[in-house]
Amino acid sequence: MQAETRLSAMQQAVSSRLAHDSGSESDATSTVRDLTPQQSDTLRTSAPADAAAVQQDSTIVTSSEGSCTKTAGEDKSSKPFSSFTKKQKWGIVVMSSVAGLFSPISSVILAPSLPVLAEQFKRSSEDINLTMTLYLVFQGLTPSFWGSLSDSIGRRPVYIMTLSIYVGACIGLALTPTSAFWLLLVLRIVQATGGSAVISIGSGCVSDIATPEERGKYMGLFSALSMAGPAIGPVLGGILSYALSWRWIFWILAIGCGVSLVAIIFFLPETLRSIVGDGSLPKPWYNRRPRESLKLREESKHRFGKGILPPKEVFHMPRKKFNPVASFRMLFYSDVILMLMYSSFIYAEFYCVLTVYSQLLKKNYGYNDIKIGLCYLSNGVGAMAMAFGIGKFLDWDFKRAKQALGFKPNDVIAMEDFPLEKTRLRAFPYVVAIYLVACVGLGWSLRSRTNVAVSIICQFFIGGGLQITMGITSVLMVDLFPGTGGAITASFNLTRCLLAAGATAVIDPVVNAIGEGWAFTLFSGIIVALAPMPIILVKKGPEWRKQRFNALKNKADAKDQQHKVEDQEKLKEKNKDTGSQLSDRS
Repeated sequence: MQAETRLSAMQQAVSSRLAHDSGSESDATSTVRDLTPQQSDTLRTSAPADAAAVQQDSTIVTSSEGSCTKTAGEDKSSKPFSSFTKKQKWGIVVMSSVAGLFSPISSVILAPSLPVLAEQFKRSSEDINLTMTLYLVFQGLTPSFWGSLSDSIGRRPVYIMTLSIYVGACIGLALTPTSAFWLLLVLRIVQATGGSAVISIGSGCVSDIATPEERGKYMGLFSALSMAGPAIGPVLGGILSYALSWRWIFWILAIGCGVSLVAIIFFLPETLRSIVGDGSLPKPWYNRRPRESLKLREESKHRFGKGILPPKEVFHMPRKKFNPVASFRMLFYSDVILMLMYSSFIYAEFYCVLTVYSQLLKKNYGYNDIKIGLCYLSNGVGAMAMAFGIGKFLDWDFKRAKQALGFKPNDVIAMEDFPLEKTRLRAFPYVVAIYLVACVGLGWSLRSRTNVAVSIICQFFIGGGLQITMGITSVLMVDLFPGTGGAITASFNLTRCLLAAGATAVIDPVVNAIGEGWAFTLFSGIIVALAPMPIILVKKGPEWRKQRFNALKNKADAKDQQHKVEDQEKLKEKNKDTGSQLSDRS
C-alpha cells in the first residue's frame, strides 16, 4: 500500500502543487492514506496508468544517475498513457479546437466594422476601440478562474457553463440598440468572460490525453484554429457587415457556438486525469455524457432487479482544490515569466496590426468593409499553413533530440536533464526575425501607400510567424507543467491578452504621432531589445526545472515521513488502549 500511496502522492505533488497551496497538498496525501480496502484494490488496478502519467511527462520523471536514462515505463506490458484510441483523441482535439475558435475570433471580428460602429453609435474611433480593448482585458483575466475550475471539477462542466454564457452574450449583442453604447461594452465583457475559457480548457484536454512525443501534432491543430480566429475574424466580419449588417456578426457567432456546445454536450468525454485517470475510470454524474448516464441508469436497473447493489464510484487520485490564483502564482517561476512575457509582446504587436490595418486601408486606399475583410485573408492563410507544419516539426524535433542522446523514438526516458527548452526553442529565433521584418514592412508599405499586394504578402508572414511562435510557447508550457494545462494556459492568456489590450489602446495615438511606419518599427525594436529573455531561458531553464522538481520531491518526502510518524503514534495509542481493555477484563 505504501508503494501505491507514494506513487499517487508524487504525481499529485508535481502536477497539482505547482498550482495549488500547501493546504491542498496535505489533503492530497491524507486522502490517499485513508483509502478503504475496496478503494485500495481500485488504486492498485489503476496504478499502471498513474505510472505511465508520471513516466511520460518530462518534468515529473527523474533519473537516479543525474542523466537521461530509460525508465520502467518502457516495458511493453505497461498500460498506455491514455485509454482513448487515436480516433477518439483526434475527435477530442477537433471538438476542443472548434470551441477554441470562438474566443479569439470574437476579439477581432469587429475590426473591419469599427468605422461603421463609430457612425451608428455616434462615437469616436478611440471610444469604439474600447470594444476590442475591454474584450482583451477580460479575455486575459477570466481564464485564471475558469482554467483552475476545469483542473478541479473537470473539462466538460466548465465547457458547458462558459459556452452557454458566450451564446447568451452574443444574442444580447445582436439585439443591442445603437443608443446604448454602454450596453455594447458590458455585453462585450460578458462575451469575453464566457468565451475566454476555451483556450485554457482545450490545452488542458490535450495535456490530459497526449504524451510529450505526440503533443506537438495535437497542439498544432488546436493552435491552428485558435490562432486562425484573429486571422479569419476580420474577413468574416467584413463580409457580414457589408452584405448584411454588423448585428449578423453576433448572430453567426451565437449559431456557430451553439452548434459546438451541442456537440460537446453529447460527444466530448471527460479527460481530466484526476477524475478519469487514463480515461477508463468511473466519473461523477456532472462529468458524464448523456449516453453514459443512460447506460449507467440501465445497468443500475438491471442490478437492482437482481438484488445487486451498485458499486461505489472511486477515483484513482485525489481531487484538486479550486484555486483561482493558480495561474497568477505560476508567473513567479523565472522560466515561465521569461517565455510568456516575450511571446506576449509578439502577440501584442499582432493585435496592433489587426486594429489599425482596417482603418488605414479605408483611409489610405478608400476600401469598403468587404475589401478590407478580404485583405485580412492572407493572414489567416499563413496561420493555417504554418499551424499543421509546426506541430509535426515539434514532434519530429523532439524524437530527433531523443535519438541524439542514444534512445529510440518510442523509448520513455527520464528527462530531469533533458534539454527540453533548447529542443522546443530551436527554430524560435528564425521565426521571430521573419515576423518582425514582416511587421516593419507592413507599416512602411501602408505609410508610403505602395501597391496593397505588399501589405497582403506581409500579412501572410505575420499570421504564419505568430502561429509558430504561439504554438511553440504553448507546447513548451504544457511540457513544463503537465497535469495543470488549464492553469498554465490561463497564465499565457493573461499575459498576452493584457499586453495586447494595452497595445490596442495606444496604437492609434502612436500612429497619429509618428506614423504607421515608425510605429511598427518601434514595436518591433522593443521585441528585439527583449531577445535575451528566451536566450536566458535556454541557458538557465534546465537548472530551474531541476530545482523545482527537487524541491517538490523533498516536500513530498517530508510529508511522507511525517505521516509515518503519525501512523506509529496512532499504533502505539491503539496498542495501549487494547492493553488497558485486556487488563480491565482480567
